[in-house]
Amino acid sequence: MPVMYQPETDTYKFTATYFTQTRNGLPVYGSKLVLLTRNEANNPLVLASSQLFDLSAFNADPVIARAAANHNNLLEIANDQFNGAIQIWSTDRVIYAGNEANPHEPVVADVTILDIDGYEKIEMITDAATGEILHADSIICTVDATGNVSGMASDGPAADICEDEIAMPLPYLNVNLQGGGSAITDVDGNYTIPNGGSGNVTIDAELDGQWFNINNYLGSGTAESITADPSNPINILFNSLNNSEQVRSEVNVYVESNRVRDWVLEANPSYPLVAGTEMEVWVNRTDGFCPGNAWYDPGIDTINFCLSGSSNPNTGWSSVVHHEYGHHLVSAGGSGQGQYGEGTGDVMSVIILDDPDLGIGFFGSCGSALRTAVNNLTYPCATDGHACAPLYSGAVWGTRNLLAITEPDDYQKLLMSWALNSILVHSGTLITPQMTIDYLTLDDDDADIGNGTPHYFEIDGGFGAKNMPAPPLNLINIEPVAFPDFANPAGGTTISAEFTN
Repeated sequence: MPVMYQPETDTYKFTATYFTQTRNGLPVYGSKLVLLTRNEANNPLVLASSQLFDLSAFNADPVIARAAANHNNLLEIANDQFNGAIQIWSTDRVIYAGNEANPHEPVVADVTILDIDGYEKIEMITDAATGEILHADSIICTVDATGNVSGMASDGPAADICEDEIAMPLPYLNVNLQGGGSAITDVDGNYTIPNGGSGNVTIDAELDGQWFNINNYLGSGTAESITADPSNPINILFNSLNNSEQVRSEVNVYVESNRVRDWVLEANPSYPLVAGTEMEVWVNRTDGFCPGNAWYDPGIDTINFCLSGSSNPNTGWSSVVHHEYGHHLVSAGGSGQGQYGEGTGDVMSVIILDDPDLGIGFFGSCGSALRTAVNNLTYPCATDGHACAPLYSGAVWGTRNLLAITEPDDYQKLLMSWALNSILVHSGTLITPQMTIDYLTLDDDDADIGNGTPHYFEIDGGFGAKNMPAPPLNLINIEPVAFPDFANPAGGTTISAEFTN
């Protein structure tokens, strides 16, 4: 996987190679090894990131390992454990040894994805021999955020009740000429459709784009149709009346979904499941986790936003959209979610909006936010994912404040490049000091972070304030004079070297 796009040369600084641990022919659940090499002569290895398990003393029962999963038994186990209408989406046989936070004696297990009532997705891990549930967790990524998007599109980081609305372009939108052809708008919303006649024409458009299709949970989506003389520009304005919560939400979510996607592709045009991938988006939902919520569903790869209800506004606005798309990026990049996924979602919003607050207006007051990157959290954080998210966003915001001084024109692009590409080398679900190493490695320009990186002090300043400091600089350069033909793996091999500073 190419990592760290360099637009000035249309090349990538690194290549990430991925491995999964196996034992007795079965994949090990949650295992991952990422080797990051520089794209230069001899491709030096600069980073190894892993979550691996010591299975040297474990051998799977071959009968159990080869047996097919019994879906009837799994469904019976699920019905005893969970309430609702349950369907099995998929089942994979693995070796389960727990995770970094909760290790478990290795066993042959079945990983089953359950659909409950059509919206909840549960990952259930059961002992393949006994049927005991070893672990169960929702794979739906939620955020307790709200928003009521009003107007053409809300201009700012907060809910529509806190922002003014202005006309914003709708990029990559399908536009149709009745009885004729169609076109896709460009990044500025412009379109051209060939027309063989000279009389009036009718142009139709819905919020069905090249990359995002907006679905209104409560019924048909907003649509516009204009008949006019083609000799003059035929301009279409969605949500011109600005008197419907549902329409406001559709427009805002379309604008912000495309915005975060554009930022991602600028930082890494080859990021998995972004370029060339269309996503279904649901707005104005009243089911599932609603009201006052939003979520990413990895089972069907959708982002979802709620209609207003109770004391909560509609959740389809800028920072919430960026956060939920961040969960998609974490899933597509192969990392675990948990506190890391929540933090990454917040970081997407912090960088794009250049604002430390997520979910302004969530509580109905424009003076308060759901979470903020300006906080006193420090590593380690042992509470739930949402509560730990500000640890990561705070480290990035601190780095941002230093970069804004040293790189006033490029600090947002630098932050997005590091944040996005670091997903591709992250393992597990926790926010840890390893992430500081990841940022430094991606920033480095000579395959040696020990002698510093171009932005070592900014990264160290931001992450160090969260008790995740950069390693001390090694300002003495050690160069081997010659390598022995053989090296003793137990140590003791002598190598001559030159020391310079």
